[in-house]
Amino acid sequence: AKMIDCSYEQGYFRQGDFSSWRTCALAMALPQLVWLPVLGLFPESPRWLLVSSLDAPSSLDLGVDHQERQRMPSNVSKQPYALVANAERISGILWSMATFNNRTDRISRAGVREEIIILLEKEHGVKANIGSRGSDGLDAESAEGGTGNHQVTSSLDDEEDKEVAVKQSRRTTFDLFSSRFKAHGVSLFNITTSTSFLWFVIILVYYGLSFYCANMKGDLYLNIFIATAIEAPANAMTGPIMDRLGRRGTIISSLAQSGFCALVIAFLGGAGQAGNLGLWLAFGSKLFATLAFNDIYVYTSELFPTDVRGLAFGVSNIFARSGALLTPFIVGSSIANIDPKLPPLILAAFALSGAFVASSLPETLGRPLVERLEVEAEVERSAEVEQRTVGTKIKKKGTWS
Repeated sequence: AKMIDCSYEQGYFRQGDFSSWRTCALAMALPQLVWLPVLGLFPESPRWLLVSSLDAPSSLDLGVDHQERQRMPSNVSKQPYALVANAERISGILWSMATFNNRTDRISRAGVREEIIILLEKEHGVKANIGSRGSDGLDAESAEGGTGNHQVTSSLDDEEDKEVAVKQSRRTTFDLFSSRFKAHGVSLFNITTSTSFLWFVIILVYYGLSFYCANMKGDLYLNIFIATAIEAPANAMTGPIMDRLGRRGTIISSLAQSGFCALVIAFLGGAGQAGNLGLWLAFGSKLFATLAFNDIYVYTSELFPTDVRGLAFGVSNIFARSGALLTPFIVGSSIANIDPKLPPLILAAFALSGAFVASSLPETLGRPLVERLEVEAEVERSAEVEQRTVGTKIKKKGTWS
């Protein structure tokens, strides 16, 4: 992603060399076409394949080619065969990742494949009872149409189960704002509204400080260069800091320190009166804003379940671009003419409020990713059922007060 941004940075620094904004926009956009063929080198996300298989049983048929369909017995369901083929695809991607990272000493591809098949069987109620489960998902008896001990059975013929599975596969934006679902023990509604506000705040503060540094004392081009170059150490620091403080802790501390620096600039009198101290405080505030900017991408992807993660990023980006649209009006001359202290004061208020909102979100460092919305909902329901069961037993024993 940073390599793709190179064309943007080039246009940002050299915008004065272009005769029109159209030429500048083309200079920033055309180099990115070089990266389009690279997308074909990336495999499909195994998590997405797994979740899509769990949510939409009918999509499993995509994993079986035409020749394999033809030699399947006519009296058995084709879905269990597709289940095995889909598990083969997922295990192949995971095994390639393990090989690249030299982590194949404790696992085997067959073992990974068996675990995925068991998971899919359990979720779908489909028994892929196919003997040794060879690489093609068929044994000799089943391939010949035999129906002995290796007969494939399926319990997904019930129309109600199929309707539930189709409903699960159709996630919408409204699900993100539903209080019925939970992720990491927190209502999905609270997570969606909080992360949307954080995206709005972080983008507004990030771009606001980038523009505000140009208004500070000193050479305009030098200020912009330092404000941009300071992102390099911030990018290098983000990973270690997130692993040390956690995702939530990094955002809280970064926004709090960025807001504090902007607050001091306001007390110093704003851009025109803050002097060299205010200039370096602006650079420091931009560094902390960059830390939060890098963190929010990771934090958002870990907060939301896999089946709605794409929707969550779409909603978050709507609020992020809204913050970017407001930036010129906040740091521009219109508000500064009223009072030069107002622009840094507004940026500080947003940054500190973002730190406060982030404190209400759960920490995701070291916690497993949530795969589906139902997983968390089912956990909550299971806990309630278990609690009621225990309460009933206590009541029967006469110890209920």
